[in-house]
Amino acid sequence: MSNKVEHVTGLSISWIMEQHRNKLLDLNPSYQRKSVWSSRDKKFFLDTIFRNYPCPLLFLSKETSIEGKTLYSVIDGKQRIETILDFADNNLALPNEFGNTALDGKKIETLKKSVPDMLAQFWNYSLPIAFVNVTGDNYNELTNIFDRLNRNVRKLTNQELRHAKHDGWFITMVENEVENDFWEEVQISTKARAKRMVDCQNISELLLIIIENQISGFNQDQLDNVYAKYDFDDSELSEIDYLNVDDIKSRFNKTRDFVASMRKEIIEKEVEDKFTSVYAKSFLDFYTLWSVIALNYKSVEKIGAESLATKYSEFMTQVKTVDMSGDDVKDMKVIKYFENCKGATTELPQRMARYEALREGILSGEEDI
Repeated sequence: MSNKVEHVTGLSISWIMEQHRNKLLDLNPSYQRKSVWSSRDKKFFLDTIFRNYPCPLLFLSKETSIEGKTLYSVIDGKQRIETILDFADNNLALPNEFGNTALDGKKIETLKKSVPDMLAQFWNYSLPIAFVNVTGDNYNELTNIFDRLNRNVRKLTNQELRHAKHDGWFITMVENEVENDFWEEVQISTKARAKRMVDCQNISELLLIIIENQISGFNQDQLDNVYAKYDFDDSELSEIDYLNVDDIKSRFNKTRDFVASMRKEIIEKEVEDKFTSVYAKSFLDFYTLWSVIALNYKSVEKIGAESLATKYSEFMTQVKTVDMSGDDVKDMKVIKYFENCKGATTELPQRMARYEALREGILSGEEDI
């Protein structure tokens, strides 16, 4: 049986609510992206519903068990359904400028008392839904359907598409790792970055340094290829003789923990978190430091976090205050780093130049063995 659309029909919001209450509606299948709609986006969709304007087609997969129980998974339309659920839970109000005083800025609990007839229209609003029949042997094709439906959607990021298409050990490690508090503490993960999965993309780049023992330039196509290359699960690892995942995880954790120790030393000496607010405020700087630690771990471990934190603070202080029109900075390593923080900063030559400058600046001739 193919994954083509089984049928298209119009179903009311009350039908959606019934499936949700009965736990028959899965908003977060593995291929689904995170929620990205803003409050304004949600209110605009509510405006659409209450004006009885048509909305785009929703795509749901349906999978029926041998007991006859049907589970619906959202392929496309998650943001719209979540908006409906938020409004139904009294967590979202209509736009203040809707144009009807009975509705302006109102939440559902108020409408239940003041304008029940208008609320009835909301429950009866017809959502156009396309159903895709799913069986076990073609379930993986849903990721391709999701990809095609969302490929040209402006708000869908490359990382969200990777999240939709892959479920191997690489993406699993990245998405588990992003939950570590460290990434929020150093501002690699923020609410905005997490919402668009930028934090996962950044951590993917850091993990790649560990895996391939080298720095690489960045572009989205290259990262797509990396995800495809490492898109196998734990059961297949024994057959991949060139990859020691346990060693990779260990080295990644050691690098992260060493950077955390350096940050702690800097905070204690500077009284404030200059590591996050000044020295490694941008991912550009964090990526460079991570590279030096990861690729020279024996040397940095020998120097120690306390001493290296001092050297890093001194080096980055000069970088952040350098004035190329004056004669204050004569250290060519600092100037080299500074100059390569301009322009195409994610290209390999610029990344390598910053890496070499920082390594020479803080390792003081130490070389990894």
